[in-house]
Order: sequence, then C-alpha cells, then structure tokens
Amino acid sequence: MNERSIRMRWSRSAVAWTVVIVALMAILTAEGIAEWRNGEPAAGIVCWVIAAAMSVCALWTPLRIIVTDRQIQLCRPVGRLRINRSDIVRVEEVSSGVVLNSFRVGSGGPFGYWGRWQSDILGWYTLFATNLKDLCLIRLSNGRAYIVSSRTQLLTIKQGASR
Repeated sequence: MNERSIRMRWSRSAVAWTVVIVALMAILTAEGIAEWRNGEPAAGIVCWVIAAAMSVCALWTPLRIIVTDRQIQLCRPVGRLRINRSDIVRVEEVSSGVVLNSFRVGSGGPFGYWGRWQSDILGWYTLFATNLKDLCLIRLSNGRAYIVSSRTQLLTIKQGASR
C-alpha cells in the first residue's frame, strides 16, 4: 500500500492564539485553585471545567494528513476522520475569506482551525486546518464537504479522485 504522511504546518496566528489561550487558562486555573483553597467551592468547579475544555480542544488539534491508495485520513491526537478516495467528486482551492466569514462550531485559531463550519457559499463543511492560507475543499458524493490545509498536496488528492 502506498502511503504518504503530510505534517500540518501551523500559521503564526494559530500558534499565537494557542499560546495566548493556554496562558490565559493557566492563569485562570491558578487563580481558581487559590480561591478554592480559601473555601470557594465554585472556583474548584470552574477549574475542572477549564481543564476539560482545554483537554477537548487539545485532543481535536489537527496533526497530519495521511494519504493512502484508498483513503485520506485526517489525524488528531484522538481519532481520525477517514475519507474514501473513491467518494471524492471534487477537489478545489478555497480562499481564506470563505472560512473567515463562516459560522463556526469549533475552534477558530487556538489549537488549530477545526469543527463544523457553515458559509453561504459552501454550506456546512468540516474544517481541519492549521493555516488558512493553504486551503482546499474536498467534496464527497454524499454531499459532505471538508476543507483542509495543505493545498500544496492538492494534486495528490485530485489524482486519487480520478481513480
């Protein structure tokens, strides 16, 4: 089986947002622990909520794309999104403006760009990116759409769609 692994390259803004959010959450957690030790039980609950939210975000972080003869796998620390290459009907470049003007249910910078997003132009799509300057749309026969960063790998994906 032919397999190619594509590491996700992070944009400076995604790295900056991630660092800022992690630092802010660390400060809030430290303050919450101090308040909890002073007899404020609600502060302990807030710390657990922050820790859970940060963990979920970190586990959904885009890591790499694996392209095989049969599938494109979008890899995260936990789980993979699998796209059968035979289901691909179209692959095309997408501008970052489409993504930036989308309604989002997911992360818009911290820990990458991921989740379910919706735009007037594309409808609902799953975003899996770490850089908004390098995007391509993968449209499937069942109507689902994925936008991934790694437009530089567009030809590899297109060749799979034509098989």
